[in-house]
Amino acid sequence: MDTKSQNEQLIELMKKQWISPLDALAKVGCMRLAARVLDIKNQDYKVLDRWSDSKKFKEYRIARGAK
Repeated sequence: MDTKSQNEQLIELMKKQWISPLDALAKVGCMRLAARVLDIKNQDYKVLDRWSDSKKFKEYRIARGAK
């Protein structure tokens, strides 16, 4: 089991790529991505978001060069 928190794991992923709720569930086991994104924003990370191609959910990424 990974000793890093979900937030830490998501930060690592979001620095590299856009993350959808399904990505978060599959890669980190996170079922509440929007809540974790709020936590990450509260840690002063600049988080970008966009609607998916289907426009049914948002995807998130940390801005390049941010923190």
